Amino acid sequence: MFTVEERVDRLEDVMIQVLQTLDRNSREMRLSQERSDQRMDEFRKHSDQKMEEFKQEMRESRDHSEQKMEEFKQEMRESREHSDQRMEEFKQEMRESRDHSEQKMEKFRKHSEQKMEEFKQEMRESREHSDQRMEEFKQEMRESREHSDQRMEEFKQEMRESREHSDQKMEEFKQEMRESRDHSEQKMEKFREHSEQKMEEFKQEMRESREHSDQGMDEFKQEMQESREHSDQGMDEFKQKMQESREHSDQKMEEFKQEMRESREHSDQKMEEFKQEMRSSKRNIDKQWGELTRKLGTMAEDLVAPGIPNILRQVTGCTEPLDYVAVRVKRGKPMEREFDVVAVCGEWVLINETKSTLRPEYVWDFHQLMPSVPEYFPEFAGKKFIGAIASLYVDKSLVTYGEKLGLIVLGFGEELMEVLNSPQFVPTVYL
Repeated sequence: MFTVEERVDRLEDVMIQVLQTLDRNSREMRLSQERSDQRMDEFRKHSDQKMEEFKQEMRESRDHSEQKMEEFKQEMRESREHSDQRMEEFKQEMRESRDHSEQKMEKFRKHSEQKMEEFKQEMRESREHSDQRMEEFKQEMRESREHSDQRMEEFKQEMRESREHSDQKMEEFKQEMRESRDHSEQKMEKFREHSEQKMEEFKQEMRESREHSDQGMDEFKQEMQESREHSDQGMDEFKQKMQESREHSDQKMEEFKQEMRESREHSDQKMEEFKQEMRSSKRNIDKQWGELTRKLGTMAEDLVAPGIPNILRQVTGCTEPLDYVAVRVKRGKPMEREFDVVAVCGEWVLINETKSTLRPEYVWDFHQLMPSVPEYFPEFAGKKFIGAIASLYVDKSLVTYGEKLGLIVLGFGEELMEVLNSPQFVPTVYL
């Protein structure tokens, strides 16, 4: 049978394992966030490089088209309208791509919040169940051994501190998740602002280029036509590169989501292992509690009976060998009844009643029973009957109460059971 200290140590080990699991999950989430930030930086650098190459191509084209004529303005206006239309299509594609990315990010965020809420709910249910079991355990231990209240209060304090520490860890983990989400949104916002700024600069350069191109020559009409065709080809190439870049981004996002799914599956696996350990720990505690209950049920045989001979000699002064000692003696007359321990030494008969938790009403009931006890044992007629009531722990007020009623009061001492009555006490004799 495990002692209270051993139970406390086992529960402390379980709580340490819980905290270690939370720390591992937190580290894994931080590593995942760092990988996400690194991929976002790579994507931004790649986009900036592509935009700079495109701007460089446009500057070269502008330098090539600065020698133009006045009569070609109408064609340039048509070309400008055509470019605006193509640019509007490109902006529409960019908006659709951004909306698509935001939609994916929103789905991922909702899924993460849902999993976090489920994890919190499981932790709350586990904590409530643990609190309920601990409350039942504390109540039964107070009834069986009130002298251990100080140790149990210390244990309760440790559990409260441990639960507060666990709540603090969980709050820190939630805070890290919120900061991570805010950080990602901030990075995405900066990226959008940066892209819009780059696009605005590009549009400004295009406006300057159109204003500057209005000063052309008549001989350069053919060259401008070729320049427009070259620009269209460059725009098609740029769109192709943007399509490849978007596909590359989608692929990276899919790889990131796969890593997050694997991380989530790993976390779920760890949580399942933790829940399995908690269930196994609960089964062990239930098994040990059942063993303790069984031991308390056999307390008369295991703890009280071995000390009864010495107690009988101590109280009565009998020096003769014991004539009779029996445990759980059943008698049917004058009515069916069971006596926990019966011992006979010379002219003395000791009747013992054992309770796992001693209450005043138990003492009074035993006192009321003692006058009729000799009727149950006609074979001991003419002998002196005395009563002894025993328990693991007996409050001083119950010792005084039992002594006033003429009963021997026994409690758990250094040598199994010992007499708690005052030295001058003389038990009431029933004939």
